[in-house]
Amino acid sequence: MRLFDIFKSKDQRESEEMFSKILTTIFPGGEPDVLRDMDRVRRLTKGKIPQEKLRGYLQGCKTLVHISQSHTEPSFVQSFKVRSENMISNAEAKDVYAYLAGEAAYLDDMSRLMPGAADPAETKKIFGNGTYNDTIEGAHGAFGTSVTNPVPSICVRSSDEYLGQLRSGGAPVQSKRVGSTSSPVTTGSIDIYKLTSGGRDMGTVYICPYHKNTSKLAPSGFTLA
Repeated sequence: MRLFDIFKSKDQRESEEMFSKILTTIFPGGEPDVLRDMDRVRRLTKGKIPQEKLRGYLQGCKTLVHISQSHTEPSFVQSFKVRSENMISNAEAKDVYAYLAGEAAYLDDMSRLMPGAADPAETKKIFGNGTYNDTIEGAHGAFGTSVTNPVPSICVRSSDEYLGQLRSGGAPVQSKRVGSTSSPVTTGSIDIYKLTSGGRDMGTVYICPYHKNTSKLAPSGFTLA
């Protein structure tokens, strides 16, 4: 133990140990992951966050994404903007959230499962064409209920939020993921959810969680709370 550690309280030491564990979890590849994410966040925010504050900003935002159970997509965006001391716009804060909750989380998961197996070209293919709109360009068929017109979302968390807001005749809708598939209109896999309401079968909805925006549209016959 270093000399100055003797004067730290037990709570301080436990807090530092916990934060160290969190950093190890959210940056499984260590410093290269930190630098990767710092570079992307710097570009997404157009360099508005001073370099000396960028690491702390990234660590705080990514930790929040990792540990929060109560934040929603809008509240993450607002928090990220405030954490930047309001130096970035809402759109830039949303881009940071989309990256950390989407592409960065995907790369981190790959690193934990198979260290060194993440393919940058494949990752770029999956996330590079993500839409900023409520529908996917070139999609066709019934929105949300056709595999050729899936609902775009930022990540699985955002998909869950979207499904939690679905209503049928004003009543909540329950969802259960039953598998995944692919579609020629978007890269990345598409999650398949069976919907019910009051015990009644409400059909199937398709969601692709590899985009830059979570749709504000509801499939025909449904509304969003």
